[in-house]
Amino acid sequence: QAPIDPGCDCAACRTVTRAYVRHLLVVNEMLGPIYLSIHNLRFYLRLLEEARLAIREGRYDAFARERIQALFLPCSPPRPSGIG
Repeated sequence: QAPIDPGCDCAACRTVTRAYVRHLLVVNEMLGPIYLSIHNLRFYLRLLEEARLAIREGRYDAFARERIQALFLPCSPPRPSGIG
């Protein structure tokens, strides 16, 4: 019963669950990709709003490092141990 992204304020996250969107995708219902597009557009708009603010405040480098870490490091594959 969770939204697509619990931290998102888009219309899709406020109105439908991940399970429902998955169901729509599995049955090839066009509404599934529409909900995901709404969510993705809001994600990018929010990202750009935050980037513009960071530029105005002179802290874009720190902002970019933080966002890259938050977006990509949790998904990175683990490094093999014992190599080196």
